[in-house]
Amino acid sequence: MGDRYYVFQFVDAWTNNFAYIGQRSIGGNGGKFVITSADYEGELPEGYTQITAPTLFMEIVGRIAVTDEADLQNVKALQVNLHLYQMNKEAKPAGIPTATGDNDMIFWNKFKAYFNESHYAQRYQPLIDKYSTLGIFDGNISDDAKQALLAAPKTG
Repeated sequence: MGDRYYVFQFVDAWTNNFAYIGQRSIGGNGGKFVITSADYEGELPEGYTQITAPTLFMEIVGRIAVTDEADLQNVKALQVNLHLYQMNKEAKPAGIPTATGDNDMIFWNKFKAYFNESHYAQRYQPLIDKYSTLGIFDGNISDDAKQALLAAPKTG
């Protein structure tokens, strides 16, 4: 990328930034990286730098500076050289968890499914404790708690 500003921001399932690759962190010569789960214990490919994702679901938000309309083709030429591969080509990605059950409660069912698959930051513990009293995580949601959960998006 040379002297051009760029950054790739790594974001976990709870929208926490956990890594950056960019002009300011590694310079303009690029590099090779492998993204692994927090519990990964295997070998890393030679010459690669490990980035450990704290949750099983994550995203990469990439930005490359474009100076003007004429520069756009230069950036497109750089983008062709960006690659993301699966280390084990035979492994089947787990995908995003699915939620089942009551359609009225689909948001909370998805929340539970994602929660079960993603470690959360300690700072969320008070929120988790609060939600636990509603029965979200153990599936024992009372009728009163269900009504409160259904009303929450409307009442804030």
